[in-house]
Amino acid sequence: MIKQPSFAPESIPTPMGWVGPQGAMVSAIQLSPDDIREWYSAQSGPQMLNEAPSDGSFHITGDMKRHFWGES
Repeated sequence: MIKQPSFAPESIPTPMGWVGPQGAMVSAIQLSPDDIREWYSAQSGPQMLNEAPSDGSFHITGDMKRHFWGES
């Protein structure tokens, strides 16, 4: 896998090399599309899910009973 230049931690890979946030060439090196794809995949990592906490129980209210089962 390709490695980001240590002196330019904000740089991104392009087919022509590593480019800084302002668009300036940081390191001119030929990078293949596969290398770039692999680098972006490694940077994304697992995605954090933000779910509401739950105790696992489910309470059926009177309104739900009337709506779904016609019970009162």
